[in-house]
Amino acid sequence: MVSLCSTDIAILPAIKLDKAKWDHCVFSDPHGSFFAAHDYLSYMAPGWGGLVLNDYQAVLPIIYNSKFGIKYMTGLPFVKQLGLMGDWQPSHKEAVFNTIHRFAKYGDVCFNQNNGALVDRSACAQPNYELDLNQGYVDIYNGYHKTLRKRLRRISQDQNLCVVSADGREVISRYQGFLAKKTPLDLREDFKRLAALLQTPFGAAHFTPYKVMTQNKEEVFFGLYGKDVFRIYKFMTAVTQEGRNANASAFALDHLIGQYAGTGRIFDFMGSALPGVRSFIESFGADMRPYYLYHYNHLPWPLKLFKR
Repeated sequence: MVSLCSTDIAILPAIKLDKAKWDHCVFSDPHGSFFAAHDYLSYMAPGWGGLVLNDYQAVLPIIYNSKFGIKYMTGLPFVKQLGLMGDWQPSHKEAVFNTIHRFAKYGDVCFNQNNGALVDRSACAQPNYELDLNQGYVDIYNGYHKTLRKRLRRISQDQNLCVVSADGREVISRYQGFLAKKTPLDLREDFKRLAALLQTPFGAAHFTPYKVMTQNKEEVFFGLYGKDVFRIYKFMTAVTQEGRNANASAFALDHLIGQYAGTGRIFDFMGSALPGVRSFIESFGADMRPYYLYHYNHLPWPLKLFKR
């Protein structure tokens, strides 16, 4: 460890982290996330380490890669926010960022909504929406937009849709096809790693695949939601055109909200800046609680000119 302002802090490679201490820090923080757990990161991040503060008083996942011998910070596939978790103070800010900058001269680091005092104005707020599940389902339902309630009543009257369990690999395949139409990125390896993770005890404990079917046994919606002690995550969804026409996405999310209403958890919609998606999420009465994207470029000239 390196002592900075009476703070012991260092970035350790994953293989040198104390898994039990790391996971205890992650799962004991209400703003933590199972996406920061040692098992999830080991499957989903080809290169990762951990910033450790004072013998696991607080931890920050460090996702990185390298190109042309230059190490850079990057994001975690399918996850928008990780952040510093545990018992930290705003006074740790300088030590945290100095350590990050020494580790890599360029990149992006995402911080969670609880890290606002840490990042201050050095990061851009990004939209994420959450719904508190403290109340019972009826009270939550009454907070829906009237148009959404009308759609759900019509679905209930028609009794044409139902939620059933699904195979995780099928959901991933459907989502992969859905996403291929929207992004040029090659995410095949990321999907393979996720499929492998779902076959592990950790994956089975934290992910549930499901789908929506019509009375005619037509599959119109596919979803994979995540869960831990504090949150339910809308992780991955894909809907067919028939499903859009039948409002299957609204039906599926309402089903999940009803399943976990009154548990005190948070339903995390996992963010979107797309106006149409944001409007859909807001119709459930969700509140905007941003996360923070920190981008920096400390590369030497002239490399700095090629990276913005």
